[in-house]
Amino acid sequence: MKLKTLLAAAFAFLLAACDAFVTGESVATFPVTVNADGSYAPVKLALGPEMNPIALNIVHLYTGTLPTGPKFNDYKATLTLNGQPVSTGAFNVTDASTPEATTGAPSAKNHVMTVSVKEIGDYELVIVRNGPAHVSLAKPEIELRKNIKSR
Repeated sequence: MKLKTLLAAAFAFLLAACDAFVTGESVATFPVTVNADGSYAPVKLALGPEMNPIALNIVHLYTGTLPTGPKFNDYKATLTLNGQPVSTGAFNVTDASTPEATTGAPSAKNHVMTVSVKEIGDYELVIVRNGPAHVSLAKPEIELRKNIKSR
């Protein structure tokens, strides 16, 4: 019974993550500057309640995996309005290479967070890397999707 419950929960989580990629309307993508410490420069986003629920995704190119350590980078994202946190999220960017396909996928999209905002404003998204980089990434962009289907 516990296995069935765990599988159902995992399936529900997977469906919710897929909603952030394919439902609603893609509004824009924003190029992101990578800082020397591996974090990303803040991204300004004009958001409002008429866009709810909103999905923020990161799209990037893989440039390789470093020879040591795990095959993922761990990140924390914070969305703020006037310096006050509105939402936080954690996500990993995983290297898709395998022994059979050493280059893996050339690019990927990762879900950063889903949020519903209460007021119109200029929000700021800040993404910091937790720990060392194990996967090399290039050309990151934030994708903003509005009115996504939320489970």
